[in-house]
Amino acid sequence: KKSVEQKKREADERAKKEEEDRKKEEEKKKREAKRKEQKAIREEEKKQEAEERKRNRQEAARRETRNKARNAPSDEEWDEETGTMKQTKRSMNDRDHTRDTCCNVRGTAVCRGFSFVLMLIIFPIIFGLCVFTEYNKYGLERFSARAAGESYDLADFNQPSPAPKPDHSPTQPLGKRIRFANYVVNNPLSWQLPAIGFTIGLFGNIVPITPGLVLMPLFQELEISKTPDGSFLLACWVHFLSNGIFGAISWSCRDAKFFICRAIYLLTIAGGGGYMTGVTNHLTLKDLLRNIDASTDEELAENYDAASLDKLHTYIRVVLGVFMCFMSLWVLVGFCIGGVNRFCCPSRTGGSTPGCKSCCQWLIVLCLSFHTGWAFVATIGAGMGIFTFFCISLFLGVETKRAFPTAIVIAGWVALAPICVMNSTSGEFPYIRILMMTPGLWFGSLLAPWFSKCGGPMCDLLLFWLILLTTGSALLMNAYLKLQENEEDMDINIRPMYGLPAIDAAYAEEDPKGKPRMW
Repeated sequence: KKSVEQKKREADERAKKEEEDRKKEEEKKKREAKRKEQKAIREEEKKQEAEERKRNRQEAARRETRNKARNAPSDEEWDEETGTMKQTKRSMNDRDHTRDTCCNVRGTAVCRGFSFVLMLIIFPIIFGLCVFTEYNKYGLERFSARAAGESYDLADFNQPSPAPKPDHSPTQPLGKRIRFANYVVNNPLSWQLPAIGFTIGLFGNIVPITPGLVLMPLFQELEISKTPDGSFLLACWVHFLSNGIFGAISWSCRDAKFFICRAIYLLTIAGGGGYMTGVTNHLTLKDLLRNIDASTDEELAENYDAASLDKLHTYIRVVLGVFMCFMSLWVLVGFCIGGVNRFCCPSRTGGSTPGCKSCCQWLIVLCLSFHTGWAFVATIGAGMGIFTFFCISLFLGVETKRAFPTAIVIAGWVALAPICVMNSTSGEFPYIRILMMTPGLWFGSLLAPWFSKCGGPMCDLLLFWLILLTTGSALLMNAYLKLQENEEDMDINIRPMYGLPAIDAAYAEEDPKGKPRMW
C-alpha cells in the first residue's frame, strides 16, 4: 500500500515537472518571438533610414541639377518627372508644350475653368436674353427686314421697322420644303450672315487673317451695309467679337499659357494709340501726304497726280497685298525649317530676358505696332494681326503656337478703338446684324483652338501660307482691275474723326510763303 502511494506521488511530481518544463518552453518561445519582432523592427527602421538618406541624396542632386539648368543650352530644359535635363528640339513644335508661361499651373486651371463657364453658359444666356428682349419689343420685324437685305444704316437703332418688308405670301398653300426654299431665296441674309460669322470665327481664330480685308468689300457686295462707314463699323464689331472676346476665351479654354500677356497689353496700347493718331485731324496719312505735296517744289507739285490721294486707300491695300504675297514665301520657308521664328533667334522666354537684353527688340516691335495702327488700321481697317505675328516671331523669336493666338487677340482688342470712336461720332450700331452673326461667330470660335490642336502649329502655318497667298493675290488682282478703270477697289473713305486744339492751332499758323509752319 505504501509503495502504491509512493508511485502515485512520483507520478504527480513527474507531471508537475513536465508542466513546469512546458511552461518554461512556452516562455522561451515567447521571448524568442519577441526578440525576432524587435529585430525586425530595428531592421525596418534601418531600412527606412537608408531610404531617407537615399531620398535626401537624390533631392540634393536634383537641386544641384536644377541650378545648373539655368545656364543650360537652349535645346535643353529641366524635366520634373525624371529629374534630369532633356533635349527639347522635339517639343519646339509640340502641340501643347510651352515655356516661360505667364501663369502657374493652378492659375491656368482656374482660368480654363472660368473660360469654359463663360463660353458655354454665360454667353449663350446673354445672347438668349438679347434675342428675347428684341422679340418682346419689336417681334421679328427687324430680323426679317435685315434678312431680306432691305435694312439701312441708322443712327437710331431703336427704330421699330427700319425698312418695309414686301409681302411674299403665296396665293395657295405650299408644303414645308417649298416654303423653306422660298424663305431662303427671299431672305438671303438669313443664312449668309451666320455662315460668314462661322467662317470668320473658325479660320480667324486659327490664324490672324485680318477679316477687314474680306468683310468690308463682302458687306458692300451683298448690300449688308449701305454706307462705307457702316461696312467699316460692322467689320470692326465682327473682328472684336470673334477675336477679342470669343477667340481669347476659347484659347483660354484650351490653355491660357499660349498667350504672351506682356505682348498683348503693350502692343494693344501701341496699336490703339496708332489708330487714334491716324484719325486725328491733320495727322491722318492722307493729310500728311497733302501737306508734303503742298510743301514741295512748285514745278514738282504741278506734275504731281492729285488723283492718287483720292485712291490712297486702294494703294494702301495694294501695299498690304504685296506684303502678304511676299511674306507667304517666308511662311512657306518657315514651315519647312520648323517655324517663322527660326529666321531670327528662337527665344526660350517669349521676349523677356534678364535685365534689358531684349529692350531694343521690344522698342522695334512697339514702333511697328504703332505705325501699323496709324497707316493701316486707321485707313483700311486691317493689317494688325498679320504685322503683329511677324513682329513677335521675327524680332522676339516667339514660337508659332504662341505667336498665332497672341496676334489674334491683339488684333481683336485693337478693333475696339475704331468701334468706340465711330460710335461716339456717328452713333451707328448694327445691333441686329451682330445678333444674326453671333451664333456663327460663337460656334466657329469655340471649335478653332481644338482644330488647331488636331493639326499642330505646322499645319496652322501651312494654312496661314495658303490664306496669305490667296488673299494677297485676290487683293492685287481686284485693285489692278479697278485701277484700270480709274476707280477705287472698294468704296471707303475714313475721314478724321476728331481734332486737338493744339494741333489745329499749329497747322493754322503759316510762314511768310503761305505754307504751314509744321512743314
